[in-house]
Amino acid sequence: MYLIAYDVCSPRRLRRVARLLESKAVRCQKSVFLYRGHRMGLRRLFDRLTPLIDIKEDIIQAWKLSAGESAEGLALGPVIPLDVEVLVLGAEEPEAETDFDSLE
Repeated sequence: MYLIAYDVCSPRRLRRVARLLESKAVRCQKSVFLYRGHRMGLRRLFDRLTPLIDIKEDIIQAWKLSAGESAEGLALGPVIPLDVEVLVLGAEEPEAETDFDSLE
């Protein structure tokens, strides 16, 4: 199972991405979906999403969910634990990483 989130700049591209994800995953929030499947199926889904986005402006990410692990960080409401395995499609790398340990 994977958590998929996107940030798509163009309303037209956003609608196309959302439509495809709605057909293959369960919407959790406006730009967050739960995909129930294996990594190969996720790769095929990302292959179908690739032509729908502008790789320089948009980003789609997927995180593998890990059952039974506690979530790190802060949250309000029910928490879905995340594993470190991540698949990213599009957009450039961030300029600087946030050190969450220094936010205490």
